[in-house]
Amino acid sequence: MLFRELFSYHAQVMQNKIVAYKYEFGEFEGVSCEKFHEDCYRAEAFWARESGDKRVRIAMVAENSYTYLVQLFGIILSGNTAVPINQNLSRNDLTGFIKELKIDMVAADEDWAEELAQLNVLSKDKIFNIEETSCNLKEGGKSKSIGEDDLSVILLSSGTSGKSKAVHISQRNLTISSKRISFENRDCSEKVMQVIPIYHIGGIILSIEELMRGNAILISNAKYYLIQFANFAFDKLLLVPAMAQNLFNKAPDREDINEGLNNVKSMLCVGAPLLAETVSRMRARNIKPIVYYGLTEATGTISGDGEYKDGACGKICPHNEVKIVDGEILVRGENVTSGYINNDEATRELLEGGWLHTGDLGKIDEDGYLFIIGRSKNIIILSNGENVSPEELESKLYECGEIEETMVFGENDTVCAKIYCGRDSNGEKENTVREFVRNMNRSLPTTKKIKEIIFVNEELPKSGVGKIKR
Repeated sequence: MLFRELFSYHAQVMQNKIVAYKYEFGEFEGVSCEKFHEDCYRAEAFWARESGDKRVRIAMVAENSYTYLVQLFGIILSGNTAVPINQNLSRNDLTGFIKELKIDMVAADEDWAEELAQLNVLSKDKIFNIEETSCNLKEGGKSKSIGEDDLSVILLSSGTSGKSKAVHISQRNLTISSKRISFENRDCSEKVMQVIPIYHIGGIILSIEELMRGNAILISNAKYYLIQFANFAFDKLLLVPAMAQNLFNKAPDREDINEGLNNVKSMLCVGAPLLAETVSRMRARNIKPIVYYGLTEATGTISGDGEYKDGACGKICPHNEVKIVDGEILVRGENVTSGYINNDEATRELLEGGWLHTGDLGKIDEDGYLFIIGRSKNIIILSNGENVSPEELESKLYECGEIEETMVFGENDTVCAKIYCGRDSNGEKENTVREFVRNMNRSLPTTKKIKEIIFVNEELPKSGVGKIKR
């Protein structure tokens, strides 16, 4: 199925309903189905005009918002390729990805648009303020024809090689999970706050799924979700576990948040394990817990169907197959990516034998529920849902001449590093390392900063082939 078909189906079913909310200047505004689709089609016309006859790659560097979702849909409808990128990346990482992925245009928040123009990564006429695109559109261009298997979205997936990989997401990948959802709430009475970043696959797929359920969504972000939650009655929340914990922690001292939680009927948490304590707090307020399991390479949702079961990630969704081989979760289906862009070797490893090798360890119980019991990959998953590659940080640490061996790991929601400075280690060397790490942290996003250094007096344990054991 093409995204346009799914989008058109939504328009047919949900006409005359409020399907989204904007939050501007401290006010909430309901958006009708007609207005929402009109906004998306205007964005489509804008990007079709700007790209001309060429199919281009358009990076998106902005905070979650109604406008972000509209522009994302517009780019996809225009037949171009959307490349959502974390706006909190360091300047070097961001510009590096723009060059590496051969980005043709950028839609960015005002600050990033100005900075990128100054950095000369693209010509100024190819960098657009995301809030201004299509606002004064008088004439649009012709959208490109596109097939189900054509590239539609590129997303960056953190890998254990120390470098993010660019995942190929097709039109078929993008729509397959939503085909199982059939407007269960056609009266659009359920109001949903969606806080999962749209540069994550979960933010994209869950937004589409909520629209296809017939719900009305507000696209929120980490900066505003507390204010918005305190001033609007939401029935459902889509967020990372750390945000859920934050709401419950603030409720005793904030009557507006306490009252808001009393209105919530369900809460879907993705991106990190859901703590038993958080589930207990949900149940105490009759909030239904929902947990999905997915990853970028499987275009989001792998499991999550069925009623919530403690410790599980739901039942396997019907659009894909799952099997466990040597403890590892393998996935096959139309949701699975065709591979990584410009990385054939990693693609062969990922899709060996025709199955997606997730790198996660799990089991399926007698009722068909999937349990995650460990990770074979080394990615550090923080409670806010962010993934941190230890190898990426280790490669930076090894630029310090005083460091002979290092291992980066996560502990108590903190990024830590064990460091061995050699047999002649002394206080002066350790001070040099500390200063190096302080300077390194200044160039890193908050989630990647090394907060704790542990100096060791012996070489780090190694495997038989000389690799440092984790």
